[in-house]
Amino acid sequence: EMIWRSAYDFNVPYGGTGDPRERLRDLLKSQKPFVGWENAVPCKDGKSVVIVETNGVPFFDTDGKLLGYRGIDRDITERIRLVADREHYRHQGLRMQEQERKRIARELHDDAAQSLVSLSVEIGKILMVIGKDPKVASRQLESARKRITGIVEDIRCFCHALRPGLIDKFGLVPAINLLAEELRNQYHLIC
Repeated sequence: EMIWRSAYDFNVPYGGTGDPRERLRDLLKSQKPFVGWENAVPCKDGKSVVIVETNGVPFFDTDGKLLGYRGIDRDITERIRLVADREHYRHQGLRMQEQERKRIARELHDDAAQSLVSLSVEIGKILMVIGKDPKVASRQLESARKRITGIVEDIRCFCHALRPGLIDKFGLVPAINLLAEELRNQYHLIC
């Protein structure tokens, strides 16, 4: 009981709802075995805390009067920390995915979509000129065709950057080696 009392006296914020002392009192009053009761317990240094999982079995005298509980505490601090870390990293991963989605949407809007809108305007101008001056319209169409080729190439590069097909084809390590070679050839970087 001293361990439990001292854990609460330290006002350790951990788990569950309601007053932990009240929950413990109710548990002990029931005079029934219990399993998996979690509690924060201060260490001897008075500064750090461990989380323990307690299992207890009541024992009685010959008249059936409760004498106390026998049980075992298991330190689950590391497990609790791992669960908290996993949850933290899961939230970080979701946040990063959302940021990447925003970046992709922004890039598609600012580059590909704007280029296509501009191209649409250019084609509209060609349609107005085509009957009056076919030679000018032909040159403008060739220019538009080149722009379409450039836009398609930009979209291909963007898609490749999102998920290089090399990973699916060869695996991660060969894909990284090929990327390093591309960087070396294109930007003269030693990887």
